[in-house]
Amino acid sequence: MRFLFVHGTGVRRERHDRLFALVRGRLTARFPEARVDSCYWGDRFGATLGAGGRSVPGLRPAAGAAPDAVDEETAEWALLLADPLCELRVLAEAGWADGGPDPDGPGGGDDDAFAMPGVQPAGVRVLALLAGLPPAPPHPGDELGALLHGTGLAAGSPPP
Repeated sequence: MRFLFVHGTGVRRERHDRLFALVRGRLTARFPEARVDSCYWGDRFGATLGAGGRSVPGLRPAAGAAPDAVDEETAEWALLLADPLCELRVLAEAGWADGGPDPDGPGGGDDDAFAMPGVQPAGVRVLALLAGLPPAPPHPGDELGALLHGTGLAAGSPPP
């Protein structure tokens, strides 16, 4: 009598060898004349860990493997998916209570430490433009005044 042992899809070589030894032992104990063979197909046709198994959570990359730029970007997006407010928490922990640059920082408050040196954040530019607006509704003869008066918004502006 002949038996053929075929393993399942999730079995690797080490586990297969233990299972096959158990199956062969039990079958030959019950059928002493039996021939028990194995059909291990996992190495040749089974799934393998591509990229050193980097897609498996908790599996450490191979020693000496340099981090990939794509992996770093994926990790950043994964962090934002897990905690959408992560970047805001980092800024809050940087000690910027008002959200602006640290006046005691290396740039003396001129530069944003999280941006390019010398580049003002969009919010600072918008505040500067708003500060440049006249304090009272402009006269209807001005271009801005004509627009405000034409839309009816001038009445809602505070007097000088």
